[in-house]
Amino acid sequence: MDESRALNYCLWLLGRSARTEAELRERMLGKEATPSTVDTVIARLREYRYVDDDAYAREFVRIRSRRHGRIRLRRDLLAKGVSEQLAESSLAALDDDSQARSALAALRSSAWRFVREGEDWRKGRARAWAFLVRRGFTPDIAAGALELFGQEAGWNA
Repeated sequence: MDESRALNYCLWLLGRSARTEAELRERMLGKEATPSTVDTVIARLREYRYVDDDAYAREFVRIRSRRHGRIRLRRDLLAKGVSEQLAESSLAALDDDSQARSALAALRSSAWRFVREGEDWRKGRARAWAFLVRRGFTPDIAAGALELFGQEAGWNA
């Protein structure tokens, strides 16, 4: 794949959704672009400010922190090729209060999964705990959200 075609391919990809530098590198190499072509295209995209992993990570955390916890966000960022240092700096903006509100909101919006008529409240609490952990909330945040949700749901502690 020549440089012009690789650049057009990346612009097409970026037109569909934001991508990290690592994702673009992987996609171009998958289309059999040479490493030097990949480096040149990435440099040009950075020059045009079409690729900015820092901005991508901040926006990713801002949008997805409403549904997911710090652990899952970090894992997803690393899977997308964002450096560990950049992922940590993006996650530093999350405070425990906002994470607790997000966890409680997630429980409330999915309450039908956890509160069932005639069922022992411990089963619902276990399902709710697993739900929050799968979404990447830390144990402290999950415990606090479960405490508040349990009071609302009328669970005995």
